[in-house]
Amino acid sequence: MTALLLAAVTLAAPVPKEIKKGDNSTALQGKWESVTADYSLKPGATGAVFRFEADGVGGVTPPPGMGAEISAKYVMDATADPKRFEWTLSRGGKLIGTYELDGDTLKIAFGSNGKQPAAAAPAADVSFYELKRVKPPK
Repeated sequence: MTALLLAAVTLAAPVPKEIKKGDNSTALQGKWESVTADYSLKPGATGAVFRFEADGVGGVTPPPGMGAEISAKYVMDATADPKRFEWTLSRGGKLIGTYELDGDTLKIAFGSNGKQPAAAAPAADVSFYELKRVKPPK
């Protein structure tokens, strides 16, 4: 998974500066675990945990045994059609993505070809994840 994220980073084009946080950035805050992973129409490892904090800082922790967290800054644009985000990795590189939020389900797709995917769905040249919100411990 880390290799696929890095491959997508090296192919991603710069994101326009006009992207701004959309109105559902608060709804995305927290941790989300991947229940579906698909890399260019091939099944991938599930169990990665995506983290979205209030200050625009986030990260991805790969499934157990697959490496350390990849930290990033994120910006979501809920006003775009399709909804858009940029994921800037702390070690360099940007990913452009599309997302759909429906309650406790978040679907995200990273374009590996430097373009925003047309939908948050499996496709060629796309890393797709269906995530479920991780409930905080009581």
